[in-house]
Amino acid sequence: MTKDEKTFYSTDQVQALLTAYRDLFPVITPELRAYWDLDRIRPWCSLPSDFHRANFSNYESLTKRALEIERTIFDPVKRGEALQQASVDAGVGLCIGLNPYADAALHQTYEANRHKGRITVMVMHDWYPIVPLPRGKKFHPVDAPLRRQGGILEVGKYERKGAFPLAVREGRELMLFLNFKPDYRPPGNYSSGHFAKSYDRLEEGFMATLESLCDRFPCVNLISYGVPSWEALSGRVPEMSAPLGILAHAKSNEWMGKVMDLPVGRSVVRYLPLAHPDRRINFCPEHSRHAHLGFEAMGLDGASLRAW
Repeated sequence: MTKDEKTFYSTDQVQALLTAYRDLFPVITPELRAYWDLDRIRPWCSLPSDFHRANFSNYESLTKRALEIERTIFDPVKRGEALQQASVDAGVGLCIGLNPYADAALHQTYEANRHKGRITVMVMHDWYPIVPLPRGKKFHPVDAPLRRQGGILEVGKYERKGAFPLAVREGRELMLFLNFKPDYRPPGNYSSGHFAKSYDRLEEGFMATLESLCDRFPCVNLISYGVPSWEALSGRVPEMSAPLGILAHAKSNEWMGKVMDLPVGRSVVRYLPLAHPDRRINFCPEHSRHAHLGFEAMGLDGASLRAW
C-alpha cells in the first residue's frame, strides 16, 4: 500500500462508502436532512454530506481546497470560515458520509457484515471544533473528505479501558459511529466538555436516524458514551421511571450490565448507556465490567479487553 493509499480514499473506496450509506439510509427524510443540516443553515455544520447526491469529483474538489486552506490560513477563525465556505461551494461536507469515524467504521465493517440483519450504533456527543486549538504552533490536520482517519476503534486508550465490544473490534459486526450533535464546535474551542445545542430538535433528529436504521435492520444495538446522549435518551426508556446519573446507573445492582429496550417508532432498539471513556475516573474497572456484561448481553462477545 502506497502512502497515498494509506492517507486518502480511492475512487473505488469512495464508491463503496456511498453504496454503504445509501443502503443504510435509502431515503434522506426532511427530518434527517435538517438534523444533518445538509443545506448548511447552521453555523459550523459542514461535516455531513448528502451521500445520495455526492460523487467522487465533489469530494476531490473539496479535499484539494481543504488541504490548500491547511497550507495557507493559520488564524483559527479564518481557517474555520474558509473550510465552512469551501464545503458550501463544493456541495458536500468534510467527510464522505456523516463523520470521519463513521466513514472508517463502514469502510472496515460493511462489506463483511451487510447481510447479517443487524447493526451496532456507537454514539458520542459531537465532533471536534472545525479548527481545534493549536498545540503551540502546531495545528491539528484539517478534515477533508478523502483524508482517511483511523476511526474510533483505533483510539487505544479507549480499548484499554474495555470500551469496545469484541465482535465490533474484530470486524464481525456492522458498526456505525455517530455524533449526537452532527455539527462541529466553533473554531478555536476546546474539544471536550458540554456542547451548546445550536439546534432544538437534536433528540428528534437522532431518533429519526435510529428509526431509519430500524427500517433496514431487524436488530439494532445502541451504545452511547457520555452524559449528553444519556440525558436525552434515558427519559425515553419505559423502564426508567426516575433516571439516575450515568455512573450511578451503571453501579446500581438493578442496572449493572443490563441492556434496556428503547422504543424507536414501531421498533425497539437494544440500548446500553456508558460513561465517556476519555477519563479514567469515569471509566473505572467497575464501569468496564458493566460495559463487558452489557456487550455480552447484546451478543457482541463482551469487551475487546477486560480492564477489571
